[in-house]
Amino acid sequence: GPGVAESGQPVALRIEGGRCRPGTVVLSPGTTLDITNADLVAHEIYAVARGTEVRAVPAESVSPRARRQIQLPPAGAYELRDLRQPSFRCHVLVGPGQGRVLLPNATGAFAATGLADGDYTVTVYYQGEQRATAPAAVRGRDAQVQLSVAGAPGASGAPGAPAADRAQGDRHERRDRRAR
Repeated sequence: GPGVAESGQPVALRIEGGRCRPGTVVLSPGTTLDITNADLVAHEIYAVARGTEVRAVPAESVSPRARRQIQLPPAGAYELRDLRQPSFRCHVLVGPGQGRVLLPNATGAFAATGLADGDYTVTVYYQGEQRATAPAAVRGRDAQVQLSVAGAPGASGAPGAPAADRAQGDRHERRDRRAR
């Protein structure tokens, strides 16, 4: 929408606990991805075009508590990977639509502040795939948007289950994976 100043700014991505936060980012072409390694170990990050093993960005070590900035080639879907941690995945979509990352709380609620009046689009991504989209008209102080997101493939919880239920199921699934 018209009041999203972030649309031309570098997009921040944090690696912590061996995971990428957020798990999916959307970049406008030519926008810088600013990666911060908040872990106590180095990561050797590279990018491949989704569905291939062709490197779009070469591997480069990111020391603990250090940063790396990259620009991905024009439009497309990419995965960030780590040579040192093969299970690491982060999804990056390059194309029109970059805006502000809003992370939902345990109940699925989110908030955006500092938006000018205008028409906006709220889009939900999961593992690099668009799952839902809805228009939101901001007029004055408050605006509300309701989104229904069906369960993602391989995610715990039934399709359409409340976000809190899916999040609880995801926590159990992660615990089960660690226990194996």
